[in-house]
Amino acid sequence: MVDEQATGRAIPEPILNWTLRLADEAGHAAPGCEPWRTLGQHDAWVGRYPTAHPPLRVQEMHAGRCAEFAKAGYLMHRVAAGTPYRISRLFGFWHISDADLTWLQVQRGDLTLYLALAGGATGLRGDHAVAWYCARCGHEIARQAFARAGRTGAFLAERSRAAVAAFNATAEGRRCPACGWEHPPAYPFSPLDPQAADAPPPPW
Repeated sequence: MVDEQATGRAIPEPILNWTLRLADEAGHAAPGCEPWRTLGQHDAWVGRYPTAHPPLRVQEMHAGRCAEFAKAGYLMHRVAAGTPYRISRLFGFWHISDADLTWLQVQRGDLTLYLALAGGATGLRGDHAVAWYCARCGHEIARQAFARAGRTGAFLAERSRAAVAAFNATAEGRRCPACGWEHPPAYPFSPLDPQAADAPPPPW
């Protein structure tokens, strides 16, 4: 047992029972999104998208190859800590974190409901990185690491913006050093933005 007075720190208590309302029992809700919120050891984000909106797709990068997890209706997927991943049309960069992320998708009537749940472990440093990969050959074009940058929600929504701006600053900085393909300008965390540009889909 840890003596709180000796360490000078309170022991964080997990939240054992909490509810995130995606919609009412009939699936009715207005389109919109919630800000990132902290729930014990987790950060949570909720988005309610019209079904007519292009779907959000979870992609992971593994040894230069892109794996996509997307389907109509219900989807639940875990992104393991340390795995480069992106969610198309939500943020235009690849995120690497020391926290797991669980992605949940539920289609209800004329809405598609999304839930991102990050964290769930004690002792995380809050390390993050952003990266971009070539859609032609899979080579890493750029990466920036952020040590002890804090929780996932605040990083994705705010602290990653400087890296996106730096990547967009020059065409040469977006050029693949292996094959010369030029990555289009990236976009920051942009929920419910139908204008969020997407990189061309990888050829794999």
